[in-house]
Amino acid sequence: MRALIHRCHSFPDELSELTAELLDPAVAAQVALSGAIEAVVTRDAARAATVIAQHTARMTLRVTDQPLAVDVRIVRAALRIAAACERVSDHAVSIARSAQRLVASPPVAPAARLRALCRHARDRLAGAVDAYVRGDLARAQEVARANEAVAPLRRALLRTILRVMEDPGLIGVGTELLAVSGHLEGVAEVGTAVACQVVALLEETGTEPLRWEAAGHAALN
Repeated sequence: MRALIHRCHSFPDELSELTAELLDPAVAAQVALSGAIEAVVTRDAARAATVIAQHTARMTLRVTDQPLAVDVRIVRAALRIAAACERVSDHAVSIARSAQRLVASPPVAPAARLRALCRHARDRLAGAVDAYVRGDLARAQEVARANEAVAPLRRALLRTILRVMEDPGLIGVGTELLAVSGHLEGVAEVGTAVACQVVALLEETGTEPLRWEAAGHAALN
């Protein structure tokens, strides 16, 4: 694992660099997730292996030196978002390993539903990171409140998987797909948690920030 060490000397230039550097692991996590799902759908062992190999060389973000007190929350949020991106990458690797186990099995019905749930989960993370980088409170709140959309997508996927498992010969395939579904739901939850952290950072007054931060902290830990 490669570490990206950010030294905080002067602000706001350093904060601009910090947010820019945060985009690399965020994008890498999203690419890994999409690649892992495509590996599952297409039974692509090579793509699954690529996701796993890139995971071992992933980048982490560390901040050295003492940031100015006014910026502590900004830096803390960046570190938590970087940790969330690592968690998404972990989910992607688990999905890629399921893809490897499914290589010998024929493609089955839930491809479209898997892709739909993947898009939703990926978009939650992307939206939360974008809200942080832009300082967009409204966008962060929108992402934080959008997690209820996961439930109908996952229910539709589960119904499809259960129909697949009605064939005794496909029970093993269905079990792997259930695991993949669970990982996608986990990614969506991480994206929502990041959005909660961003809302907590950007809200300036009242008790609302405390509620958002508590929700995000609980989901990320």
